[in-house]
Amino acid sequence: MNKKKPATLQALASTLSKDDKAQVKFMKVFGTEYFSRPFGTTPKSELDLLVFRALIAAEQLDPNGPIFSIASALQITPAKARSLQMQYFLRANVTDSELSTMLAEVFEKTRPTIEKNDVRFGLEQTYLRAALEAKIKEQNIYADVSGEVLRIPKEHFGEAMAALLDPERRAAFERALKDSGVKVNDAAGFFSQLQKEFLDGVKGKALGAATDKVWEAFQGIFSGEGDYGTLIDGFRQILGG
Repeated sequence: MNKKKPATLQALASTLSKDDKAQVKFMKVFGTEYFSRPFGTTPKSELDLLVFRALIAAEQLDPNGPIFSIASALQITPAKARSLQMQYFLRANVTDSELSTMLAEVFEKTRPTIEKNDVRFGLEQTYLRAALEAKIKEQNIYADVSGEVLRIPKEHFGEAMAALLDPERRAAFERALKDSGVKVNDAAGFFSQLQKEFLDGVKGKALGAATDKVWEAFQGIFSGEGDYGTLIDGFRQILGG
């Protein structure tokens, strides 16, 4: 969603009143569900969530947007906005592909930080943070979550990142690795090699440029956009082959 969203409740209402396509999208979600049960029987919390879902369907709210922006637009507390966002994604049956795309957006908008023993991701969205933590733990890797930060131990970074990549995109990326002739032939090895060579091994002024190159590569891999072969060629020197 690249279109700028209404920043206030009044602006949101004004846009809906003038945009016929947005009205239809809103009512397709709201009307279909609300009128499927006896009138007036929808609990307040469910009604709030229904309106939230309908506004997203009408492209008036970005479910991945900053909590403060959502709270400001709806004139509710950040805690309420966070709860609505979490409930929305829990009921959306997010696929592995969608989860990878959501993580790609994190790499596009922010830069994780590299500490002595771990790599830290600032993740405001509660659902995404919880989903990523669960996927990492499925690999018997402990990922620490504190507040809005997800910490992945460096020694398991490659495995963890590979586990977060959508299986179809991972298979396509690993085919590209093998076709390229580099010595690294799986996603876990690729992520691990970049962590060691770029995120740990580069010091001083070159650090910013090097880490940007890594995170941009990660964004391309997780989004599934661009040419994997070209991306791999950019790191051929450290991958061997």
